[in-house]
Amino acid sequence: MGSRMRRLVLSIVTLALTATLIAGATFALFTDEVTFKNHLQAGTLDITLERTSLSYSKLDAEGFQYTETITTPADFSNTNQSEANIFEISDSTRIVPTSFFNAEMRISNHSTVAFNYWIKLDFIEGDATLAEQIKVTVTAAGGKSHSGIVSTDAEVGSSTNPVGTLKIGSQETFTVKVEFVDDKDNNLAKGKNVKFDLIVYAVQATK
Repeated sequence: MGSRMRRLVLSIVTLALTATLIAGATFALFTDEVTFKNHLQAGTLDITLERTSLSYSKLDAEGFQYTETITTPADFSNTNQSEANIFEISDSTRIVPTSFFNAEMRISNHSTVAFNYWIKLDFIEGDATLAEQIKVTVTAAGGKSHSGIVSTDAEVGSSTNPVGTLKIGSQETFTVKVEFVDDKDNNLAKGKNVKFDLIVYAVQATK
């Protein structure tokens, strides 16, 4: 589906310039010194990732399919939240064909460099017959859409074909939709399970 990197490189170069002049026959020396201090600092790459809303369609405890929307913001910037889940999916979540989870995300650039970002889904474990029917679609702010299937470790966008580009101090929203597509023999997926990670990648952008 998203990380912080801070690097600091400090280089100080001092150049001393000495000028000498000879005045008349006295051989008196005039000296001067100019010091140049050059400070070089590496840029930082720092992003925040928040979920602004979540809509989903799944089965309730009685087996009925229902749709709900959550509008409470949630911050997913801390990648150490191993149990964090932008789709609110748990081991007890049950889905059927046409079930979906649609998260609207806001990504912000707090870095000193512009960056491109894209998204990858890592197929962790589960049955391929279900994973082949789990479609992931990422739609960027401008309406540009990228899709993939979980069973293939879907990489939605890339460093050269990013989902979006953010300059310093900017932010934008994008949506990630995971859906159980009804385009195969659904009986093969009954009772199966699948686990996958959503990772948001960011890399410095160049013109």
